[in-house]
Amino acid sequence: MLVSEKPEGKVELTESDLSVLGNVLNIVFSALGKIVSAFSEKEAESSLLPSVVSTLEEYRGEKTESVILAQLSCTTGLSGNVFLVLQEADGVKLAELAQQQELSGNASVDEMGQDVLKEIFNQVSGEVMSNITASAGREAGGSIAQFKITKLEDEAESLSALFADGTVVRGGADLNISDVSAPIQVDCITSTDFVSQVVSFFGGTQSDKEMEPQSTAEPGENIEEKIPVESVHFDSLSAEDKQGNIKNIDLLLDVPLKASIELGRTDLTIQEILNLGGGSVVELDKLASEPIDFLVNGKIIAQGEVVVIDDKFGVRITNIVSPRERLESV
Repeated sequence: MLVSEKPEGKVELTESDLSVLGNVLNIVFSALGKIVSAFSEKEAESSLLPSVVSTLEEYRGEKTESVILAQLSCTTGLSGNVFLVLQEADGVKLAELAQQQELSGNASVDEMGQDVLKEIFNQVSGEVMSNITASAGREAGGSIAQFKITKLEDEAESLSALFADGTVVRGGADLNISDVSAPIQVDCITSTDFVSQVVSFFGGTQSDKEMEPQSTAEPGENIEEKIPVESVHFDSLSAEDKQGNIKNIDLLLDVPLKASIELGRTDLTIQEILNLGGGSVVELDKLASEPIDFLVNGKIIAQGEVVVIDDKFGVRITNIVSPRERLESV
């Protein structure tokens, strides 16, 4: 349920405005749940909390402890800021879950945890902008402009500049993660001006469709515009053309191409990558007896074995594709 509480002297959002806001908040927190689930390999679902309009001073008064503050700055299609806010203690939980660690109960986010949270919010912002673009039918773009651990009272001056009328539109969600007893609460705050802009952004799509030019023709009148149409003619390919011709490539023979060898590949989880250190051994998908791949511009054109030439690695080719196939692959 969405509720509009009107601060004294402030403009109240309509039910229609709050409905659009609810849809956008659903996009935001669905993206957050999706990204957290991918990191933690646990099911994560968000439950929207009521949206309210209050004063910035009231909101700051509710958040007296240290918080994680991620500022999403919209620069394409929309122009304004949205802040994702959560208590630092919840930020610790989120970072540890994303790293697939046991919950420690710590109150402060360490440096590695901050890096993980930054990456989560960066991915969330990309997902949100992509989904808003798809939902509204017009391009929206933005990114995380600021990420910090702070107290809102220490951000009073900068927040007052961004919320010039002193009004905050606040939404939020409880992020429920499997095997975690208590939900993680994340707030999403923005200005009334930005909400109005979002409403116009989404509403404009439908308005544009409704404002398409209408015909003024009388009933029964043929209004089709006669446009001359000519059939397209393609010349048939000769046998020589079908076989291809590689003789006229002299001008390209000096073009440099990137060549590389590939010993093998493997898939690693984020946790496994974070655990890598000096002396770590990563097992690849190839057997020691299998030939290595020789690639040009990322495409395999040969296979061979590793040799050493004057203290440098080299490759002895054991199998290679035909000249024509090599040309077609690059």
